[in-house]
Amino acid sequence: MTLQDEARQPELLELIGTLQSTQQRLVELTGGQVDALIDSSGQRHLLPVAQENMLRVAGTLQGIFRNAAVGIVSTDEENRIREANPAFCAMLGQPAEALLGRDLAELEDPAHSTDCDALVREVKLGLRQGFVTEKRFLTAAGAHVWTRVSVSALQDPAGALQGLVAIVEDVSGRKAAEAANQQLTARLAATIASITDAFFTLDAAGHFTHVNDRAGLVFGLPAATLAGTPIAALPGFGPADPFGRTLGAAAAQRSLQGCEAALPGGGLWLEMRAYPAAEGLTVVLHDITERRRRAEWQRLLEVCIAQLNHIVLITEAGPLAEPGPRIVFVNDAFEHRTGYSRAEVLGRSPRLLQGPKTRRSELDRIRAALEAGDPVKAELLNYTKSGEEFWIEIEIVPMRDACGLVTHFVAVEREITERRRYQTQLEQQAALLEQVQDAIIVHGADRRIRYWNRGAQRLYGWRAEEVVGKSLSLALGGAPETLDKAVEAVLEAGSWTGHQQHRHRAGHALVVDASWTLVRQEDGAPGAILSVHTDVTQRLELEQKLRQSQRLEAVGQLTGGVAHDFNNLLTVILGNTEMMVDGLEPGSELHQMAEMSMAAAGRAASLTSRLLAFSRRQALDPRPVDVNALLSGLAQMLERTLGEQVRIVIRTAADLHVAMIDAPQLETAVLNLCINARDAMPDGGQLTIETANARLDADYARDEGELMPGDYVMVQVSDSGTGMRPEILARAFEPFFTTKEVGQGSGLGLSMVYGFLKQSGGHVTIHSQPAGGTRVRMYLPRAHGPATPPEPQRKPGGPRGGRERVLVVEDDGQVRDHAGGLLRDLGYQVTEAADAAEALRILRVDPDFDLLFTDIVMPGGHSGPQLATLARQLRPGLRVLLTSGYNERLPDPTKAAPLPLLSKPYRRHQLAEKVREALDTAQ
Repeated sequence: MTLQDEARQPELLELIGTLQSTQQRLVELTGGQVDALIDSSGQRHLLPVAQENMLRVAGTLQGIFRNAAVGIVSTDEENRIREANPAFCAMLGQPAEALLGRDLAELEDPAHSTDCDALVREVKLGLRQGFVTEKRFLTAAGAHVWTRVSVSALQDPAGALQGLVAIVEDVSGRKAAEAANQQLTARLAATIASITDAFFTLDAAGHFTHVNDRAGLVFGLPAATLAGTPIAALPGFGPADPFGRTLGAAAAQRSLQGCEAALPGGGLWLEMRAYPAAEGLTVVLHDITERRRRAEWQRLLEVCIAQLNHIVLITEAGPLAEPGPRIVFVNDAFEHRTGYSRAEVLGRSPRLLQGPKTRRSELDRIRAALEAGDPVKAELLNYTKSGEEFWIEIEIVPMRDACGLVTHFVAVEREITERRRYQTQLEQQAALLEQVQDAIIVHGADRRIRYWNRGAQRLYGWRAEEVVGKSLSLALGGAPETLDKAVEAVLEAGSWTGHQQHRHRAGHALVVDASWTLVRQEDGAPGAILSVHTDVTQRLELEQKLRQSQRLEAVGQLTGGVAHDFNNLLTVILGNTEMMVDGLEPGSELHQMAEMSMAAAGRAASLTSRLLAFSRRQALDPRPVDVNALLSGLAQMLERTLGEQVRIVIRTAADLHVAMIDAPQLETAVLNLCINARDAMPDGGQLTIETANARLDADYARDEGELMPGDYVMVQVSDSGTGMRPEILARAFEPFFTTKEVGQGSGLGLSMVYGFLKQSGGHVTIHSQPAGGTRVRMYLPRAHGPATPPEPQRKPGGPRGGRERVLVVEDDGQVRDHAGGLLRDLGYQVTEAADAAEALRILRVDPDFDLLFTDIVMPGGHSGPQLATLARQLRPGLRVLLTSGYNERLPDPTKAAPLPLLSKPYRRHQLAEKVREALDTAQ
């Protein structure tokens, strides 16, 4: 149906109504008498005027029927179609002939038929004038046509029912529009139902007309119960509330209004948007509680970041190449420390803080990490706006979006300038600590090592990487209980010092002077223990040697003084006893007593000789000696002395140096060592004597003390005996110390060897261990020259005398008288002097003497050798013979050839031989 048809439809309905009312009016006007005549056959004949009017009306009705744009259908009493106008036929796409006689209901779409039987009966019965319904017909082509059907009764002039007349209006377009509208409405309803926001509509009076489920949840009431409820009755939506004021403004101003507010009591924050609508308002409430919480967090975060002392800097993710990512945020700390304002740096790269000393390698490492999207930490040197350097510890974290793409970098920078300065100082101090000789160790109260310097490595032999984190007792090798006591003392008093026994990695013992200090943390709690260890092993050994040397020196001075006086006495005793033996009748009782006295005096002389040897005060006559030859000469005597149970092995070096030594005293020293070795092998064993050249360096000489570096002749005596315990070995050289039974040893054997070698400018060492034998090494000074031939054997017979003049100088009167008497008995012309001064006076008056026989040690300021020098100035060519039972100091063997010496106590034949030798030998 066209728009024109739609416009004429009311006109058509009006004409139909006029027709019906006209018919009714005719009846009323004529009263049923003037409109027609009835003939005798009963036919009705209209009067001319009425007939003319009826024809005119009928023609008009026919014109309307044929030309109407709407369908017009009339039916008989059985609802069969009697007439259908062209519009209806065109509507169904069928000719009128095809429609006539058919039931109107048959033309409906079976799938959508409308049951109007009840309505039709009511119209036929006159219970209603008509009704309007919608029917869907099927066209000849099978299409659907929606129609609006207005049905009314068709009556004759008498009012009898003749059928029905239906006005059929094509409403397919409207129905399609309605269907589309319904679909749109359904979609809108579904959309409204599906949205998460609260949605509702209000009428002009502010009552709910529609409420979705989400809005019901917000209001705390079922959505279905809110329809018609005034919104102002709900908490938070009254006229004075923010939401109520917003709704009032939207209604009054007919404009979009909005606000944000919290609902009372629930902490729920909502954002309201009120939209004016024709019927009232459309309102959307969006839950912004989380957004407000995030906004509050963000605000707090920004405040916190702004208040942070650390620098916070945010940049875009790129470009990482030049010119670098742009800064989008900096906090207050950035401005304060760098001197740049936000306006100066936003949009620029953080590289503006870098300078000439910023490490390129560190920047490259940071860039590599950021290119990989990884977080990174680093330490960088930055520069302020004024050019000041400052160190930062920077941590950069990539920020990613929902897709995982890096959008920004957040950098937190902590200034560490002071820490770096302190660290540099620590590194410098650590470098210094690495250079010190002392061991510096840092360990915790748990005894775990934290620091170990090179000095500790040198002292203990362990490298730092081998002991850091390990137990202190493992690295130091000390007794754990000793270390525990030291730790306890430090924790209690704060410091501790003392000596500790440790052990080197190689196994040898160490003694350290330890100083431990407790390092506390800022809160006062124990943090670590700083230990400084000084190696005093060598110092203590030297101190021990010094104490031993001083002790031996003290004993030596005492024994030397006593021995000197003894030798003077023994010289007289032995001389007189010898004269008594020679003058008494052999075999007589007095002769035997004299021999016993002489033997006792001999033993006393031997004892004093040993005492003097230990005290380094014996009178020595050092000469160049072939030590190999001397030992060969002792071999037979050693075999006889040591016995058959001892196997003697002598190994001599072929190129042995010549030694500057007193040969008889060396023989005595070797014999003493061999006898001690025999006594240490009660069941027999092997005694080995070896010689070799030795060179003692400066370090060894300094460590041993009283020793000059240089070349020496080494004589070693070793045995396979029982050996000595350490405490015995430490006292081996002390005089009168012996482990032998009482009466079996004087305890002077080793002390004599020690004193003799020290006085000779040599050295002696001893090594021994229980059940491991003993080894003694004697180091004899080397002589630079050939060995002196051994003295010829004395020819048998009485002592030889002479007529030469001899000047005897002796401070002891008895010894002087005794020596003068013996020399006179031998035929010499003897002059005696009590001291050097008296001797010089004699020589100045009468220098014609052949021999000066003088004591070495005398009062008055001049010794025997000094007197000899002065005497030779007065009497050139004067022969000299020295005598002494006590030598004040060791003669220097490197000087000119020594003067001949006669040791006290001496016998008559010894005196005669030495005097004759001195006179007969060129000096």
